[in-house]
Amino acid sequence: LRNHPERAIAAECDSHRPHTFVPVLPEQLIEYLESPTPYIMGLLHSVRNLNVELDTTIVVDLDIGAVYIPPTVTLPLIPEPFAQRFICSLQMVCPFIGLLLERFV
Repeated sequence: LRNHPERAIAAECDSHRPHTFVPVLPEQLIEYLESPTPYIMGLLHSVRNLNVELDTTIVVDLDIGAVYIPPTVTLPLIPEPFAQRFICSLQMVCPFIGLLLERFV
């Protein structure tokens, strides 16, 4: 999050669906990642060293431009024309994200 504040702000913009948003989750509250409800939570790289199991959590690393989707998570295909509009919107904030999402369209 340190180099990409505009991407973090864009993540805050999804107000159409109820979810929990935590800009940076303190390490003491790491168990919140096991929440059954939808959430967007910012994490520091130091969390990687805590050996937290994220079996059902999609992780987007804004610092390196990577998306990790665990094998236990199945994403539905996004129907056209919504998929293209969604990818275009994301590319305005994260230019690399379109390439990562094309396999789900």
